Amino acid sequence: MQLEGIIPDGVSMACALKSCGSIQAAQQGKALHAKWVATGVLESDFIAGSVLVCMYADCGLLREAQIAFNSFQVRDNVSWNSLIASYTRYELEKEAYYCIEEMETEGVKADMITEICRLRACFDSNKVDESKGIYDDKSIGSFKNDLFLCNTLVDVYAKSGCLLQALELVNSLPNRDIISWNTLISGFNRHECNEYVIHCLQQIDSDGILPDNVTFVSGLKACGKICATKKGTELHAEIARRGLFESDVLMSNALMDMYVKCGSILKAEEVFDCITSRDLISWNTLISGFMLSGDNGRVFSLFDRMRREGQQPDSATFASILRCCSQAVQMERCELLLESMGKYFGISPSLKHYTCVIGLLARCGCLHQAAFRIINLPFDPDTIVLLTVLDACRKLGIKQLGQINGYTKHPGKSSVAALLF
Repeated sequence: MQLEGIIPDGVSMACALKSCGSIQAAQQGKALHAKWVATGVLESDFIAGSVLVCMYADCGLLREAQIAFNSFQVRDNVSWNSLIASYTRYELEKEAYYCIEEMETEGVKADMITEICRLRACFDSNKVDESKGIYDDKSIGSFKNDLFLCNTLVDVYAKSGCLLQALELVNSLPNRDIISWNTLISGFNRHECNEYVIHCLQQIDSDGILPDNVTFVSGLKACGKICATKKGTELHAEIARRGLFESDVLMSNALMDMYVKCGSILKAEEVFDCITSRDLISWNTLISGFMLSGDNGRVFSLFDRMRREGQQPDSATFASILRCCSQAVQMERCELLLESMGKYFGISPSLKHYTCVIGLLARCGCLHQAAFRIINLPFDPDTIVLLTVLDACRKLGIKQLGQINGYTKHPGKSSVAALLF
């Protein structure tokens, strides 16, 4: 275009700058900016100016974005929103607030995008109380038909903990969709309002909206947390009817986790057997389930099967296996597994793993070995480890070992001292 002597207009400039921002080509973006300043397009084209601000923000150059914005002779709400959104994106709440105040001082009217940015800034800076009045005090009437903006506002309300406002907003939307509900449900999940998740699922059904995979996963998570087996089973039936879980490992894992938390380990195993492509979470969920149910034999057989099928265990796998060894009082196996973590699997044992071994040694009366393990830990033991050993010392009447470990590691701890007498 330039070789043919054609001067680029605002549309050409906006497209070029957007491309630079998308690949974070800061130098090319700066060159285009410098070249086109002379054309005067930036002074009169609000869209091109806004894209310029976004380009610099995409490249992480907020100072340059602010300088470019300051050079605009006329600034509308589009250009202001571009700058404000850039600051909220990088969690610079003070700068975002300052821009909003300056915008309103200049007489530029805030729109829904501005209010969403304001609310995001409130959330990021933990000023939730300042955000709660936006929906009540500022009418969004004409924006209710803009579902994208409204869903974004629902998301911000939910993340801010303003869950009742989020629910009220969703209920007021004339064209709410599954994204509206999923966004709300995600907020309820995040804040452990699991009964409200169940309520939302019922409303989705009443609206005649078809739940998607995100809806089902969120619903199953809530059912597991409150042991709502009946509702979880209903969701499972709907998922199976639509043929969703065999090919979606995330869905399958959510189903297994729900059944494990509800104490239905055999149902979890049925789901596991139907998964066509199991991942590490699938194995860990079932192993953890059998461990919690006390079926140590199934845990060990699953662990062996897991390795035979080529799935490498991780730290969580070993936490379940070692705890199972501790429950089954298999001391030799427990120590061998702990040693194998680093030797064969490249996993550094954490305090959780050492606690299983040390606790088992203490319960078996091997107090000197337990003390040796504590002294040679690669990090400081926590109170749980010490109390486990000291309790064993007290029960066996071995006060001296308890005093050594209690007072050298945690002097002055009343809970530790109490076990010595």
